[in-house]
Amino acid sequence: ICAPSFSPTVTVENRGTQTMTAVSVGYSINGGAAVTETFTGLNLALNESTVLTLGSATVPGLGSHTFTAWTFDPVTSTGTGDPNPVNDTLTKTFVLAGTTAAPLNEGFEGATFPPTGWARINPDGGITWDRSTSGMNSSGSAYINTYNYSALGQRDDLYTPNVTYNGVDSVSFTFDVAAVTYSYPGSTSIPLDTLEILVTTDCGTTFTTIYKKWGEDLQTINDPNYPQTTEFFPTSPSHWRRETIDLTGFAPDGPIQLVFRSTSNFENNIFVDNVNVATRTLPARLKNDGFMILPTPFFQQFTVWHWQTPTSLK
Repeated sequence: ICAPSFSPTVTVENRGTQTMTAVSVGYSINGGAAVTETFTGLNLALNESTVLTLGSATVPGLGSHTFTAWTFDPVTSTGTGDPNPVNDTLTKTFVLAGTTAAPLNEGFEGATFPPTGWARINPDGGITWDRSTSGMNSSGSAYINTYNYSALGQRDDLYTPNVTYNGVDSVSFTFDVAAVTYSYPGSTSIPLDTLEILVTTDCGTTFTTIYKKWGEDLQTINDPNYPQTTEFFPTSPSHWRRETIDLTGFAPDGPIQLVFRSTSNFENNIFVDNVNVATRTLPARLKNDGFMILPTPFFQQFTVWHWQTPTSLK
């Protein structure tokens, strides 16, 4: 989620033998005070379900939290109660991401991971994005240890904060990546580790993929035909590659949020460092007149700055 206050929803299914006409639902955040509400006017037969919207909840701060919901006192034509309460409670982990004004610069130098305002989603509770001391000319980076991650096809997400901006002309995104494969990098017969980057402008309701690489396209060292079967940690600037992506399609107004998604296939480690999201606003005169001459006055040479590429020069 991207705001501390939200309205949680729960799906309630009738697993009983009688039609359920009412039920009470409670929830708590991080094991705190319970909030309860009774829903009447239902007509849920066996195996039917409905989505119930609960009262507004407020998260105490950025980072990871737990949401626990439970049902009690279901009502049927013969009375109230549930003789089998073992399936009445569900707990989920969720994350409140932060917000920052552009530019975003993160080198993962701090000891805390994820950095403040960032969020990671770890669906299986296993290996996920973490901090490494192997960085691009630095002592920190974000990485996922797919070398020891045997869960095939498992996705793990690392979210940036929401990056806000208004009235800009362009948005650029750069980061450094280091990766190798354990298997043949050009394989088309087995799935390889994949790094995908997505953009969301609505806090995860919809996504746009802006980057997706695996195998020989993702790896940053070795011959494309040569895998590395020992665990990989970048130890030289030559092990890294700078990636640059134009996000001007998301101008002029934000916010945007980037998601680094790893799909693990038990290959080798992937590292990300020096994440930068920058915006640029051009001079109003340039956009009004279509060109500018810089500098003024000038000596011997000058530059003509065009708002749009000219079709001819005279």
